[in-house]
Amino acid sequence: ELFCAILREGVASGEFVCPDVETYAHFLFGSLDHLLTWNATMGRMLGRMSDEEAYLAIWTRAGLAGLRPERADGE
Repeated sequence: ELFCAILREGVASGEFVCPDVETYAHFLFGSLDHLLTWNATMGRMLGRMSDEEAYLAIWTRAGLAGLRPERADGE
């Protein structure tokens, strides 16, 4: 619900575009859950833990990129 509330507020203020708040929130939360699950299971077993700070930096950039409003010039 927190992700949904943040997304709805950003859409309402015109800060970004998100045509499907519920699905996008599941996408964001699911990818965070994957990081935790990976490090607790496969990462430990294989000795290949994900760097949480690096993952979160990429997660933030990717998440925000998908919310950018389309520009009038098509970019």
